[in-house]
Amino acid sequence: MKLTPGSRTRRTVLTAGLWVTSIVVAASGTAFATAQITSSQIQYGTVTSVDLKNGGVGYVDISRGAKLNLIKAARSGIAAQGGGASGAAGANGLNGAAGAKGEAGAAGKDGAKGDKGDKGAQGDQGLVVVANETTPAGDAAHQNQHVVTVERVDPNGAVSSPSNASPGTKLVGVTLDKGTYLVSGTAQFLSLQSYVGNNSQVDDFGAVGLFVDGAQYGSVLFSGDIPTNSNNLAQTNATTVVTITKDDTDVTLRAVARGGVEAGGQSLTWGGGNLLVSRVTSEL
Repeated sequence: MKLTPGSRTRRTVLTAGLWVTSIVVAASGTAFATAQITSSQIQYGTVTSVDLKNGGVGYVDISRGAKLNLIKAARSGIAAQGGGASGAAGANGLNGAAGAKGEAGAAGKDGAKGDKGDKGAQGDQGLVVVANETTPAGDAAHQNQHVVTVERVDPNGAVSSPSNASPGTKLVGVTLDKGTYLVSGTAQFLSLQSYVGNNSQVDDFGAVGLFVDGAQYGSVLFSGDIPTNSNNLAQTNATTVVTITKDDTDVTLRAVARGGVEAGGQSLTWGGGNLLVSRVTSEL
């Protein structure tokens, strides 16, 4: 099939400027003659693609216009066919190195005020003073002072301090119900008469004990030396925890005066006291 100018067939058209070398020209008989011909000797449209050996014409041998037509045709084919199928996902890459620590962010805004919480359970009751008693005021013989005459005992005798067998003189007392209490006791002593006779002084001391329901509770306390005039006092005090196991229990502060009396002499000792009681816990 020959190609004429202006044809729209898809067969490749070779330009007239193409050089073709070593074309074999058939002659009559068995003899062949070879000669080099030029493009000017070839009629336009007489040489087609079937007349050429595959690979005989290279890309560099065709015109620029033919090259552009080939490029356009290739692009059109790729666009018509579309992309190929997606390949399989590749394996995950290795973890990258840890990045540098970022700067601290700005402080956030204050949150909304929360709801009011539930009321808490009631706490344990604190110390409550339940008694504060002092020796009652005395009669005219005691100059209406808050004192009583204190029993005297021989410091070397069988009974030399308040005890269950010889509790001594009651200075002050309170009545308590069941519970645990903090009891503070104070006792004071004074001597109104000096020794007579040879006027030699005998040392006197106050001995004080706490009694609960008639029984001695804890240790005996001792005052300093009681002066032999009414202008000065001797005092002692202590605080202890007391547990009461039944209602209407008596708690008392009792005392004796420890001292001797020389022949022909005598001494008179007065004493007074105070009990301050606070409740630690209620009824057991």
